[in-house]
Parts: sequence; C-alpha cells; structure tokens
Amino acid sequence: MPSRLKLCLVVLCTYRWVFAQTAPAPPPDADKKPGSIAGTVRSDSTGQPLRRAQVVLSPADASGSSLAQITDDKGKFSFPKVAPGTYSVTVQRDGYLKQTAGRIGAFKMPPIFLIQPGQDVGSFDFRMVPTGVVSGKVKFDDGEPAVNVTVQLYREYRTRGRHGWEVAASTRTNDLGEYRVHGLEPGSYYVAALYQAPRLPPNAEEQRRTDASGKPREELSYAVTFYPEVQKLADAVAVHLLPGQEVGSIDIFLTLVHTVRIHGRVISALSGAVVEGPSITLRWNDAENTGSVSAPVDVTFDKKHNFEIKGVTPGPYLIITSGSDDGKALSARTPISVGEADVEEQSIVIGPQQIWKGKIVVDGDESIQLPGIGVELQPRRATASPVRAYVEKNLEFSLPFQPQETYDLEVLNAPEDVYLEAVRVGKNDHLASGLEAEPGAEAQEMEVVLCTRGGKVLGRAVTAADSSVVATGASVLLIPDPPIGRSQAYRLAYADQYGNFLIHGVAPGNYIAVAWLDQPPCEVYNPDDLAACKGQGVKLGVSDDALESVQVVAR
Repeated sequence: MPSRLKLCLVVLCTYRWVFAQTAPAPPPDADKKPGSIAGTVRSDSTGQPLRRAQVVLSPADASGSSLAQITDDKGKFSFPKVAPGTYSVTVQRDGYLKQTAGRIGAFKMPPIFLIQPGQDVGSFDFRMVPTGVVSGKVKFDDGEPAVNVTVQLYREYRTRGRHGWEVAASTRTNDLGEYRVHGLEPGSYYVAALYQAPRLPPNAEEQRRTDASGKPREELSYAVTFYPEVQKLADAVAVHLLPGQEVGSIDIFLTLVHTVRIHGRVISALSGAVVEGPSITLRWNDAENTGSVSAPVDVTFDKKHNFEIKGVTPGPYLIITSGSDDGKALSARTPISVGEADVEEQSIVIGPQQIWKGKIVVDGDESIQLPGIGVELQPRRATASPVRAYVEKNLEFSLPFQPQETYDLEVLNAPEDVYLEAVRVGKNDHLASGLEAEPGAEAQEMEVVLCTRGGKVLGRAVTAADSSVVATGASVLLIPDPPIGRSQAYRLAYADQYGNFLIHGVAPGNYIAVAWLDQPPCEVYNPDDLAACKGQGVKLGVSDDALESVQVVAR
C-alpha cells in the first residue's frame, strides 16, 4: 500500500477516535429527529421540468411504509418528514424510462443512501430519459397486409458470462398490417414477424401435395421472418434506437420459403416407453449453443404418439420437451441441426430432474463461521430458471438439476473475505466449464471449495473532467481478465460520498477496474469488448490476502 494511503487511513482513524472523545453528548431523541428530501424531475433531453411524475421513497430494509408523491407543474417533489435510515427513490412517468439514480449538484447518489437525523436534502435532481418507438408494416410478397401477426423485438444480453436474447416488447399488427412498439430503451433491437399458418380444423386431415410419382413435393410456406426479409436471427439487421427516437418504416416482407418437417417420438428415461402427450417447443439456437429465442411452430401427434413439427426452416434449433411417466415430471433440451430435408425418426429421451448433493469445504481458516450461506445454480441459457439452496449446519446441501442444462454455481451470503475457489465433481474442477446432467444419468456429488484468503481492492473514483473531484455514487466493476470461465470473479461496488470503495473477497488473478456514473463505458460483460474496457479502465493484479489500491476514472 502506498505510504500516502496508509497515512490517510491512520489520520482518519485517529480523527474518529478524538472526535468520539471530545464531541458533546447528543440531546435526547436526537437520533429520531426526522430529515427531509426534496428535488426536481426533469427531462434529460431538454432539461425542462416534468409534471405528473410519480416519485416513490422506499426504506431499503422494507421495515416501514413507502412515501409517494406526484410532481407539481414545476417538476418539484418534497418529503418533509423522513425518518432516519437508508432509502431508495424511484421516479416513473409515461414516455420516460424509470429512474432510480438522482444527482445532488455534480454528484450522483448511490442507489441506496442514508438520511441522518435532522438531515435536509433539498436539491435532488432526477433526469428522465425519454423512451423510443419502432414502427412499420408486415406484408406478404404480393403486397397484401399481414393482419393480426405477432411482432416481437429481441435484445441481446450479456451478464457475468451468460449470453442470450430476451423479448423486449411484443405487439400485433392491425387490419392494415401496421405495428407500433413504444416505451423502448435506447439500444439495438432485432424485429421479427412471428407468422403461423392457420391450424387445421378439428377432425380435419391434412392433404399434402405430391408429384407424379406420389412423393410429397417440396414445401413452400410463409414462416417467421426477421427484419428485413430473413429466417435466421444471425442474418437479421439490427435496428439502432437513440433516447426518445422514433424509427419508422421497419417493414417486414413475408415470402414463401422452403420448410421441412421433424418427425419423431419422446422416450422416458425411466421406463423406456413412449411418452404420451408431451409438451414440445422449438427455439432457434445460436452458433455457440448459449442463446436461443422461441420459434412458434405447429406440433401434432398421431395415434401412436409420434410427433410432427411443421413449417421449420433450415438452421440450428433446441427442442424443449417435457412430459411425465408414472407421475414423475420429465424433461430434456435437445440440440438439432435442420437441413433441406425432413428429419425422420428423431428420438428424444426425457428424464427427471436430478438432485445433486454437495458439501462446502474451506481452504484456509477452517474456524470461520458461515451463517446463512447458500448456493445458487445459474443456467447459462434462458431455457431454465436459477435454483438455490441454503447450506445446513453440517455444510451440506442439495440442488435440483434440469437435464441438459449447463449451470454455473455461485455462493450466496459468503463472508466478505471469502471467494469461490473450485467446484469439484470427482477429481474434475467444473468452476469454469459449468455443471450439466444428462437424462437418466446418476446424480452426482460435488465439493464446493471456499477460500478464506480473498484479496481486497481499496480505491477512489474520480470524475473524468477533474481528477480532484470525487465521483460520488459511481459504479465500480472488477472485470476478470480474461473473463471466459470466470463468471464468479466479477465484483461490483459503489463509491461512497467521498469517492472511496473497498471490494472484499477478490479471487486471485488479473482484472480491469472500470467506473461509470450513468452508463458503462464499454460492454463490461462482453468478452469481445474487453479491449475497449481496457482502454477505459485500469489494469491490476490481485493475490491471496493482498490489498491493492487503485484510482479509477468514472466515465
């Protein structure tokens, strides 16, 4: 640690001790005197005050009631009697994105802040970012409007080693084939028209077209189409939206394309029998097998419980299947690559979720107490939900696994100097590769190793305009370098009112420290954007039991 930093810490500790010895005793009930909060809500694009905005003041510990108020014609709000404690503020208004971070002068307030007894905060300033709009038409290749077709907007996301697409908004076309989606955040979107052919009437049997020899002809049909006129998400053109921008004429043209059918059956991993009436959905899969989006298709079954999926365009997919056998729930996630010909005799084996047992092992100070510690499985795809379990006093736990899902294990409520060192199954460490269960396979036992020698990063966040001005409330993130396979090593903190932050439990390795006030200066969870993060941040190395100091610039 630099000598100047050591001196500052010594002086600060000494000052607090002297103050405690010399400060007069507070008057009775001084710690209960209410404070006050007041401020203004403005448009970030114009700076004009916004009336009719709802401001909600909520206690961070959920021990008391929230306070709410609507801004006046000057955009003002005021809470004159606020009990001392920690709070958060949420501001909402039609046509604007929800805002939770306010400023006092040039300083950004952290998401949760403290109101001292008798403290008056009278200059809270909230800047609201206007939402955007995407609009257009969906038409058939002959120019006819596509009526009542679902239009969805997808956004790519990356967070702590996970990657995928999420549905940001959804609507339907009107009688003119028009659609309009509002309330959108700035960013890039992929627009799709989810066309589905009409279902067969009850008791009707499909008559397929055949050639002169009686063989089924190549099928041409309308299918799900991404803007402007493609069937694969990888080929789609992104629509870029600025704050408050309205992007029109995003027209999608539905044309006849070659489609195939998938035939097969679903087998129980428990009995080996064909499963009756399973649920089958199809999702487009990306090249890395990490992200997918729903592909609406028509699934039917014959009398022998064989399934048929119609209207499938060539490409990589994930078949999500669920059913039951003898009252036990079964499921599977099956990747499949569809070509130019029908897929015949596709066999899908579904099995029950597996209960894996685990035990916490401590590397280092084995006397450390672990009250309330838990473990969580985070799926790498959006086809499963996180699951968690709390560790028993004997440091053992059990976790359910969905078959064919890859999970990263994370530790909850660990002591501040502890980090996750390894996740062992047998002799293999799965911390980087993740954990996966196969349908019908035996449940595994795991050993979760926690190290008590976590490093610390002590730092200060300053503004880009003037390094002598601290960046109060700045977000500070440690990005592992390289990030692949190290999703558990990310560490996030917030600078206090003096711009200081202290991050505990840092796993050994190299990192990039980046800071920001409103938006990250790079795609912090995107490994492909690591070079940009390095250009905006500070490199540092952390070792076990080490204390590193760093100054970061909040962009």
